Amino acid sequence: DHDQRNTVNAGLAYTFSGGESLGISQYYGSGIFSSALEEGGPREARTQTNIVASSDPKLLFNRGGLKLEVQNLFDERARINFNSAFSGTRFQQGRTILLSTFFSF
Repeated sequence: DHDQRNTVNAGLAYTFSGGESLGISQYYGSGIFSSALEEGGPREARTQTNIVASSDPKLLFNRGGLKLEVQNLFDERARINFNSAFSGTRFQQGRTILLSTFFSF
């Protein structure tokens, strides 16, 4: 967004011999200047932990599988642009859980 001075994103993923996979990533942002709750207040850091787990790609009908994603695992929702006249009040996305299927043809 407007002012992320220090941003770090790191992750690990592993694929098992059967094709299953598991991954985790951590995002850290130093905060956006306009996220201060009061004029001249402190920056609010933005962090997010994501995990992804995928099944054997031949789990469903020998042609597909399942994938589970959890974004913002710990549901950390810092305010973003709270005092910004430019973009108004916006909030970080809360925990999101997605279960999907995939197939190969």
